[in-house]
Amino acid sequence: MADLKQAPVPEKGLPPPSTAPSEPRCAQSSTRRRVFLGLALVALCGYHFLSSSEPHLRKEHGLDINPATRGLAAHVFRGGYHPRLTPREAEKVFLSVPSNDSVAKASIVYTSYPHRTGTPGGRDLALLVKSHWSSLLTGSALSPEKNVFEAGSNESKSALYGRRQEPYVWTDTYYTFLNQPKSSIVQLLDKEGNVLFNAKEFEDVLEGDPTSKFATSEPVFHGYSKPGDVTGPLIYAGRGRKSDFEALEAKGVNFKGAVVLVKYGSNFRGLKVKAAAEAGAVGVLIYSDLLDDGEYTEANGYLAYPEGPARHPSAVQRGSVEYLSIYPGDPSTPGRPSYGDADRLGRDEIANIPTIPSRPLSYADAAPLLRALKDKGINVDELHDAGDFDGSVPGVDEFWTGPTDEVTVRLVNDVEESISPLYNTYAVIPGHLPDAVLLGNHRDAWVLGGSDPNSGTASFYDIVKGLGEAWKKGWRPLRTIVVASWDGEEYGLLGSTEFAEDHAAWLQKHAVAYLNVDASVAGGSIFGGGASPSLIEVIREAASEIPHPVDPSKTIWDDEKSKLSNLGSGSDYTAFLQHLGIASSDFGFNGPAKAIYHHSIYDSHTWLAKFGDPGFLKHTAISKVTGLVLLRLADALSVPLNLEDYASELARYRDDLASIASSEQSAVDLEPLSRGIHAVSRAVSKLAKEVDEAQRKLRKVIDHQHQHAEHGASHPGCAGHPRAPPRKLIKLLQRVQALNVKLYTFERGFLSEAGLAGREWFKHLVYAPGLVTGYAGITWPAVTEALTLDKNATQAQQEVQRVAKTLFSLAKELQKGL
Repeated sequence: MADLKQAPVPEKGLPPPSTAPSEPRCAQSSTRRRVFLGLALVALCGYHFLSSSEPHLRKEHGLDINPATRGLAAHVFRGGYHPRLTPREAEKVFLSVPSNDSVAKASIVYTSYPHRTGTPGGRDLALLVKSHWSSLLTGSALSPEKNVFEAGSNESKSALYGRRQEPYVWTDTYYTFLNQPKSSIVQLLDKEGNVLFNAKEFEDVLEGDPTSKFATSEPVFHGYSKPGDVTGPLIYAGRGRKSDFEALEAKGVNFKGAVVLVKYGSNFRGLKVKAAAEAGAVGVLIYSDLLDDGEYTEANGYLAYPEGPARHPSAVQRGSVEYLSIYPGDPSTPGRPSYGDADRLGRDEIANIPTIPSRPLSYADAAPLLRALKDKGINVDELHDAGDFDGSVPGVDEFWTGPTDEVTVRLVNDVEESISPLYNTYAVIPGHLPDAVLLGNHRDAWVLGGSDPNSGTASFYDIVKGLGEAWKKGWRPLRTIVVASWDGEEYGLLGSTEFAEDHAAWLQKHAVAYLNVDASVAGGSIFGGGASPSLIEVIREAASEIPHPVDPSKTIWDDEKSKLSNLGSGSDYTAFLQHLGIASSDFGFNGPAKAIYHHSIYDSHTWLAKFGDPGFLKHTAISKVTGLVLLRLADALSVPLNLEDYASELARYRDDLASIASSEQSAVDLEPLSRGIHAVSRAVSKLAKEVDEAQRKLRKVIDHQHQHAEHGASHPGCAGHPRAPPRKLIKLLQRVQALNVKLYTFERGFLSEAGLAGREWFKHLVYAPGLVTGYAGITWPAVTEALTLDKNATQAQQEVQRVAKTLFSLAKELQKGL
């Protein structure tokens, strides 16, 4: 593998792409000759696709050699390009490229220095990825200043929208509201104000982890935490969920003026701060509890990192406290892109960032605070029915809520707030069609990002390398491919959200699907994540062809624990699915892990190599399965989105909602919802039959034209000219393309322009992150939360009617022209 730092250059000397077949020499009009060339190419491509397709492509809807499009017809009538690789051959070329050694070397490079958004390291890595991708796709590395554009500029729009013949790589610059750490103080004080304990501001430098040397320059903090200096009584509030605060208030705990200590897990960290502020607290401290580490603790006999897989006592989980379930992206420009000259909200006008300061802690620094609460307030043994208050911290034998008048806590959070540049890097691989399949991974990290996110970035290196190799050998995708390296995900999905808001019209017109890879490897060996129901089949088929990296006797999908569930929020698919209605997925290897170093400086290449993915086999497996799904979405003549699976899931979601209504003792009538789902199901079934019929007709034409093309090749002159009327074929191409559009715009049909009440940025009426959970996805969010949060049956019924109306409109739109 070429030196990553020097940007590897693909091999030279490959033969150039072949040209279109020669025209037959007969007395024909130029129009008739162009038509023959076009029909011959369509026939030949279709025949090769048919002959090389595997059985997994020959299911349910017939052979996958159907809808070509107006764009494809126009292309081939201009003379076209005779591909040297069929889609199946392109898959074989691609799968031969990813290797354990290659992704391991990429991991070393991409995790070699801190690269938080808004820092010089963040910019440097964006430009390094640009250089690498350009080298892999075009054979030429880009200098740092080359192809760096202002988002919204003509150069940026041309890069994405322009019709190209060759791959193109560039970086766009947005300008977003950020905070950066300066210093912080967490002190335990006695009655006289004397300091009893000072929490560490930095993690420890460890001899066995070379990149931990950066610890002394990377203070712990929360993204978007409010600056401030507060002092108050200490109260422990379990997970810090809204329900936890309510349970403690019901038992007489008063949070007014308090500094609250909570543990990570269950809900998004920003919502912990929000719930504390709503309860009257003045500050929040969040620590990592060992109860969440499962087996891998020192108490169970494991050594602490780096000698063993147990969590190191000084490890701290940084992270954003933006309220993602209100809206993601730049807090100062909701719903619009963050150009340099954008109109912005003032800090006090922003609705999705905290109003009180917060800071993360290690479990070692949480211990003195928890010990200070012993015998004060409520023992958590009395709270088992109220929530998750138990914990496991060395040196703490009992957990109490407090408060106590013996001690107070001082929290100083000194951060610098500014409008800072953000860099998204992109690669476009042009297809015959402007319809696009998008693939994204965020590049920014709180420190080094070994697992989160740069295990994904390393896997992307080999994905792009494999696509470049296929391109060199003559492959051209049917649909355009856009690969994105997002910045600012850690702060609040900034780069992807600004891109989605910037290019909303183009995306809603052309985007077929968005595939997200955050961390390829989070330590465990279970393949999982989330996806739109329409994508699950194509993901399952691809994962069923790749051996499991831990147990090669199985495929990735054979693992009985493999699962794809609903998407909530917390990564870059959010804007595509829940704001724009684009089928999306997010998957990787997770599950029980050794030494979980989420957002710590110890999330490093050393941790990956020793505990997260020794040998980097899981990285390579994710490269392969992701690339395979990408290629099939890009190259299948029929978009492989299974709407019948989606309709079945809607019915299941309706049953889940009925159970929720029953548990809430609500008399809400779900019959309108049931009728709407039934209407969608009928429309989807009818669409499937039309797709089958279009496939049958196209296959017949392709077979017919292939026979004549072969005959013409062996009998020069006019004998081999197609006899089918060109208009008939054009009409068929238009028909199958119209069906294709229905397939990939189906997800848009669940959008409501009005959005969800109180968080109008979220437009999807089937999926949203839970308002008070943030990460976890909920179905029928408007109805569900009217029942569970607002306890308002009238509002729930109104939302049922709104969802039902949307479903009937979708069903009607699907049936137009069928």
